[in-house]
Amino acid sequence: MVYVVGMFLVLVCLGAFWAHSGARRWTPSLVQIDGQGIRPGGGCNEAISWPDLVQIDIMTTDQGPFADDVFWLFTARDGKGCALPGSAVGDALFARLAKLPGVDFGAVVSAMGSVENASFRVWSGQPGDAWAAAEAG
Repeated sequence: MVYVVGMFLVLVCLGAFWAHSGARRWTPSLVQIDGQGIRPGGGCNEAISWPDLVQIDIMTTDQGPFADDVFWLFTARDGKGCALPGSAVGDALFARLAKLPGVDFGAVVSAMGSVENASFRVWSGQPGDAWAAAEAG
């Protein structure tokens, strides 16, 4: 829980920075999603491999629409993770999500409609679940 609250505060600060800095928005081309995992570019150094992925959340802020206000949080078994702004997420991630058992697409829809500071659990599993689902599908 402390990790989620800490990440939320970082994301709020990041959103404020993006809103006031004139920085360009992320695009899906800055994120590599393939059979190995998620390897973000553009400032996020934490890669998450599918065998290590245990949780996916979406956090929203009240900072939109002129700043990124949707962030995807990917958490690995060791508690480390990566946060990506919603503008960096594309078709490759959704194709991968479709293979995971128990993905809550209702949470994704709710998050996309949120204009408040909130957190939405999209998926959680055991180490190896995301890898096994991708290999099976």
